This record gives sequence, structure tokens and C-alpha cells, in this order.
Amino acid sequence: MASKKVSVDYNKLSSARLLNRIFFHNRVRTMLSPSVLVLGVLSVGVPFALEVVPDYVQQHKACRQQDYQSILSAGFYYHRLTRLNRQAERNRYTRLVTISEGSEGRDVLHQHCIARELHSRLALVLLKAHPGAIVFDYRYTTDNCPTDSPSSRHLQAALDAAVSDRIDVVLGLADLTQRELDSAEIGNSVARRLDPSEAILDPQQWHPVALGEQYVHYGLVRLQCEVELLPLSWSTYTRSDLKKSERLPTLARATAEAFDPGVLSQGDVQKADADQIELVVPFLTQKEIMQVSATRLLCGTDSGPGAWKNCAGENTSPALLHELSSHIVIVCSFGSDDRHATPIGGSVPGGVLQANYIEALLGGTYYERANWLIGLPISFGWFVALHRIWKRHEFSPVRALVMAVSLSVLIVVGAYVVFARLFNAWLILWPPGAIAIVGKCMELLLTRRKERHGAQKIATS
Repeated sequence: MASKKVSVDYNKLSSARLLNRIFFHNRVRTMLSPSVLVLGVLSVGVPFALEVVPDYVQQHKACRQQDYQSILSAGFYYHRLTRLNRQAERNRYTRLVTISEGSEGRDVLHQHCIARELHSRLALVLLKAHPGAIVFDYRYTTDNCPTDSPSSRHLQAALDAAVSDRIDVVLGLADLTQRELDSAEIGNSVARRLDPSEAILDPQQWHPVALGEQYVHYGLVRLQCEVELLPLSWSTYTRSDLKKSERLPTLARATAEAFDPGVLSQGDVQKADADQIELVVPFLTQKEIMQVSATRLLCGTDSGPGAWKNCAGENTSPALLHELSSHIVIVCSFGSDDRHATPIGGSVPGGVLQANYIEALLGGTYYERANWLIGLPISFGWFVALHRIWKRHEFSPVRALVMAVSLSVLIVVGAYVVFARLFNAWLILWPPGAIAIVGKCMELLLTRRKERHGAQKIATS
């Protein structure tokens, strides 16, 4: 009797397992029906394609402001989520000295010799503040202002004075693509035409201070098209024979190394540069970075365009000099020719981005971008979860909508917390919410229409 009872229980258990397996397969088949699969591929694949395909087709993205405003783009969520880590973001290291048309005048932005005269005066006044470093976010070349001009000699003398005072000076370098070489009418100055991914240091680059000086540093001013990616170095040719390319530091990296050489010896930065891993920057907005106009620094007040020409720093506020002391002072243009689309708004000056990069490097507030192979399955699982909500509450669309939006918020914020806080990584998610919700609404409407049509046929028959 005992052995027979065990046998019956075993058979019942086997039958239960078989029924559970059939039930599971039926549920999976229902969940992954052809319509669900098609909608899932569209929901995840379209945002993924919009984010990734241009990298392979065009070698770069359009990088328009619309890319940061579309809810189908990962860039839409970038700034909104990195701000959750706000306590790590502060304007601790950098200060901006801005040059704009409204404050300093139009001629400063378009006539390079006049700009160099202004830069020389700013450098001499900044010596009084004894900053941690003076950075000029400019490309100095010999074609737009001769090296023997009075303005060039004044700037060179001012920079020599800063170096003599043991103040680090960081100057911008320009590297040019073939299109830029042709535009400058110096395309024939190199051994061959450059490929689209290649660049060469501007043959007309001017070095106002000797390269070998201990307190003089040069960095490339070129930025990533996706400005949230922190550039550390660029591969560029330095000679017209194009026999060998070199990796030159960017302006932000050169500045950070000058200010604190030890901060870039950390393993993650070195590894990122060696392996070409993309680092991601959480942005401070333009208003969150301390800035002062060049005219106010020289004259003591904002006296209007051109007023700086009559000032030599005799009325500079001591409190302002104290505010600049020991900080990295970036002299930059707020003109129309150096503005970029960003997650913090369109038309952001390049100097604001350089300040953000320097803050991120010195403060260690950057993230390593996680592999997209991790984000893609999470995005598809996100869609499956949305589908289950709509399936379960198909007769309560308002409730389903609220639950779908709530779940999406939890997934995005949860993924950010796990990856950013625990792994110091930024995970790109391709949100399926918009397409999934619209698709499910259409599916629900078609299903109800089909049911009403079937009910009418039965009633008439």
C-alpha cells in the first residue's frame, strides 16, 4: 500500500509539471505573438537606430538641439538624470572671463589683432590675482594676425610675464580636417588629401611662448560632436608629410594636468584614454559657473562696448581678484562662432563646455559609458513589462497608462541609480514607452472595433 501511494503521488507530480510547462509555453506564446514581437522591435529598434546608426553611416551625428529634446533619444534623459547626482557637481575649480559683442564690442570677435590686444591686457591683470592657471580658449594662427604685429608682441610679453611668475598658461591648438584646409586655401600644403577621420595640426599655428617652457601647455580645442562625451586626446598629424600621427591632449586635459598632475594618474582616466573609452560629463549650466566680463575685469564696471581700450586694470575690484585667485581662469568668446547644441540648452558657448570638462576631470564626477549591449535587452524587457500592463488592464486604458508611465520612471531612475551610483557608469536606455503606448492604444482600438463588428454580425444573423 505504501509503495503504491508513492507511485500515485509521483504520477500526480509529473502531471502537474507537464501542465505547468504547457501553461508556461502558452503564456510565452501569447506574450510573444507576432504582433507583440513586431511592436517590440519597433519600440526598441527605432530609438536604438536613431542613436547608433548615424555613427556608422555618417561617422558622426548631426548633433542638433532636437537630438536632446526628443523623448525617443537617449540624450533627452541625459541631463535630467545626471542632475540626480547634483551634490557631486559644484563650480569649484573654474572661473570664466567672457568676451562678447554686447560687452566688449564686435571688432574684438572678428579682428584677431584687436582680440590679442585684449588678451594681453587680461593676462597682465590676472597676474595680480595669481590664479591657479590662465587658459585661453582660442586658436592662435599666423594668418589672421602677423606675429610681428604690436598686438602679438604685447600678448607674447604678457604670457612671458605669467610664466616668469610661475603661473601655468594653457593655450589652444587648432587641428584641421581636409575641408577646413581647403576653406583656408592651404589644402596643397600637405602631402596628400586627408581622409574624413583624419586631421592635421594647423600649419599656421602660432606658439607665442616656447613649447619647452615648464609653465606653458597647449591643448586641442576640438570638441566631440556629442558634447556630453569628455574628450581627453585626439589623434592628429603634426607634420605636413603625414608620416606619423600623434595623440595630443585636449585643452581640458592639458589644463587639468597643469593644475593637478596627480589627478589624471588615476587608473580609470588612463585606461579610458588608452582604450578610447568614452567618459560622460554631468553638466553645470551656464548660470552655475562663475563668470565676469573682460570689461568689468579691466575697468571695474561694465562700461559698454569698446570701454576696455581705455582701461589697464587700475580700477579692478580687489574682491573680484580674490574670487579669481587660485582658480583656473578661462578666457573665452561668447560670440556666435563658438556655440554648441547641448543637453543644457542650445547655443552654449564653448568656454562653458571647457569649464565643465575641467570640473569633471578634477572633481572625478565623470561616468564611463556602459556598453549598448547592456542597454538594449533592458529596453526590450521594459517593453515586455509595458505590454503585460496593457494586457492585464486592456479594459482600463487610463489605469494602464498611469501604470505604464510610473513603471517607465522607475526603470529609468532605477537603472541610473544602479549603474551611476554603484558602477560609476552611464547606461544609455532606448525608451520604448512612447511607441509602445501609442501602439497599444491603436491595438486596443482595433480590437474593440473588431469585437463590435463581430457582435453586429451575430446580431444580424
